[in-house]
Amino acid sequence: MKIGILTFCNAYNLGAALQSYSLQKKLQGWGNEVELIDYRCPAIENMHKFRHVLRPGMRLKLRMYNLLFNLIVIRRRCRYRHFRRDVQRSKLYTRDTIAETNGSYDLFISGSDQVFNLLLTKGDHTYYLDFVEKGIKASYAASLGVCRPGKDEEYQKQLLRFDFLSVREKSTQDYFQAELGVAAELMPDPVFLFTGDEWKALLDIKEKKKKDRYLLIYCLPESRKLYQMAHEAAEKKGLKIYVITKEPKAFGRADRTLTNIGPREFLELLANADYVVTNSFHGTAFSLIFHKEFSILVPDYAPERVTNLLEYAGQTDRAVYDSSQIRLDPMDYSDTQLRLEEMRQKGMAYLRKIGA
Repeated sequence: MKIGILTFCNAYNLGAALQSYSLQKKLQGWGNEVELIDYRCPAIENMHKFRHVLRPGMRLKLRMYNLLFNLIVIRRRCRYRHFRRDVQRSKLYTRDTIAETNGSYDLFISGSDQVFNLLLTKGDHTYYLDFVEKGIKASYAASLGVCRPGKDEEYQKQLLRFDFLSVREKSTQDYFQAELGVAAELMPDPVFLFTGDEWKALLDIKEKKKKDRYLLIYCLPESRKLYQMAHEAAEKKGLKIYVITKEPKAFGRADRTLTNIGPREFLELLANADYVVTNSFHGTAFSLIFHKEFSILVPDYAPERVTNLLEYAGQTDRAVYDSSQIRLDPMDYSDTQLRLEEMRQKGMAYLRKIGA
């Protein structure tokens, strides 16, 4: 079967890159011909622009900071390009040309990531597959984020036109049912389609030296509260602090500040960490996949993305709101591993059902 996946395949975002990679690799492993549809949503493209350095009236300090930021971005993009070297993708499409894909694929899959978030995409309905006239229409673990379109009849019709509809968060599933009368299945993010050992084999992740013990900070967005929490945990556990950040300077003290990080380097750092502190959905997801000791600072933006995931995994006590709640006791993964495997099997069964 020929499959086209429509997601944020050009985003320089660790979660976006890894979820699209995972879905494609799983489907290819079953003998399908799979492409990421190289669609360029203007709103998503604008999120990854370089920062201004020549704007009139800009302070020299800010100008130099933005210049340093842009230099870091260039190096980091090289990491992403290297990671994507074996990712199959279509030719480039825009909103004006996306209908040309009709007849090119037997199955169209929208997702995962926040492809249904019209606030994020600035009202772009392409991810609702409104252009598809030939082929099966399905979504896989699509997320609304904080978007709530309201009781819009046309929006409801777009959802009902899917042959198969699945979402990532229970809050989205409940919203579709209660507000729009649309039933959607609940599916795990594509990164859960592989086990921790499978991820290590896929990306040739090596184990670190035993003497190099560290706590890993991954903030998205940056949070001073999270840094404070991580510092207290690192001191109590006797760990160094490694920080993954997009900014030229970390928001707090760190033994290593890592800015030139691509998807593979991210997973290697996380897989080898002795403790993880994050506020990111995919930081949480891979902490679970690699059976890490962790605490999750519940983000102010779309907190249900993280809290729903921790509920599925049976680890709700790892969700904290300030440093006084941080958990340093050993985690029991016996029940969580069973739940993760159930999620993995559920995701694969759904993909089989839609024809993959």
